[in-house]
Amino acid sequence: MPQFDKSIQKIKKLVLKNPIISTLITIITIFLCKTYLFTEDSSYLFDLSDGPGTKGWGVTRGGTGNPGFHKDHRQGGLPPTARDQYQDKDGLIYQDYEIESGLSGKTFDKKKKIVIVLGANIEGGVNKWKGANEWSIERSSILNKKHYAQKHGYDLIIKDYTKAKKYSNEFREGWQKFDIIKQTFDQFSENDLWFWYIDLYTLIMEPEISLEKLIFNKIDEIVYRDLQYFNPNSLDLDIPYINYEEPLNLILTQDCGGFNLQSFLIKKTDWSITLLDLLFDPVFYLQNVEIWKNGERNALEYYYNKFGWIRSRVGFLPTKTISALPQGACPNNALDEQFFYNESSRDFLVNMMGCEYNRNCWDEMEFFKKLSKVLHKKWYQIW
Repeated sequence: MPQFDKSIQKIKKLVLKNPIISTLITIITIFLCKTYLFTEDSSYLFDLSDGPGTKGWGVTRGGTGNPGFHKDHRQGGLPPTARDQYQDKDGLIYQDYEIESGLSGKTFDKKKKIVIVLGANIEGGVNKWKGANEWSIERSSILNKKHYAQKHGYDLIIKDYTKAKKYSNEFREGWQKFDIIKQTFDQFSENDLWFWYIDLYTLIMEPEISLEKLIFNKIDEIVYRDLQYFNPNSLDLDIPYINYEEPLNLILTQDCGGFNLQSFLIKKTDWSITLLDLLFDPVFYLQNVEIWKNGERNALEYYYNKFGWIRSRVGFLPTKTISALPQGACPNNALDEQFFYNESSRDFLVNMMGCEYNRNCWDEMEFFKKLSKVLHKKWYQIW
């Protein structure tokens, strides 16, 4: 023991006499502490999957994969890598990953309370089994939104799409975004709350930026109230009984196809509740389901084009504010920079719209996760 004490003393003297060694030890200590002790959820975005598998994270009650099987009889479908771990247990439900009352352990004192609504479990075994890639995408997207909500003190509500779909040949999920929003309204007694709906195939690329900084602190400067700025579907520019002095209750973006409903903001008011009832009216749905292939988007555009009381409270953000698209999302507008994500401008969110039809959603999600890791690399991560 005396010999050990002497060695320690020699090391201390050497460190004190040599500032270079002292500095190096300090840097290494800080790096190790940051890496192993104080890393919060820093890997939430980047280490979410070892390839396409999910190792059982975020298991939910899925479906049977049998065409026409009624939703009430479906049981939880686990991904292959999770079956051993959860075979004798109930599948985890989405509520386990929701966030309520803002930051845990911190006082929520924002003037505007904001609720993030994430639509999840797309398909869920109704038309096909959810494969490893689908589980991985869902896991990545949920953690991405959870991290963001925790960071800024927002509530996070995750809604399961399969609960509103009965049969494999029914595609009402294209109409159910607003129904999901209305269900979420009912969970909050307060009025005048802002709800941000986002689809599963999205990734927040700049989690440091709050919605207050991005939108609400400068809302009058960045929101335009009419279609003079951009009108891809050639809707009427002017209709009777519009009053743009009325407050904003619905904030959208537009892309090459028209109104974009993969990412939008809606305020809980009597106006918005009336609009949601109108959009999800079952008679109206049955009359138009075969005509309007884009579901709620076509319905909202129709009402916006006809009724001044609706147009009076709708505003539009530039596309890339909350819904930048990847290359390939609008193939006929490939050279139009107003739509597409640009890492140089550090766009806030990328929306992989339409990736399930003619692109690879998992590849795109992994690409943007890796890109975000590069963009947000800290100085102490250079080693």
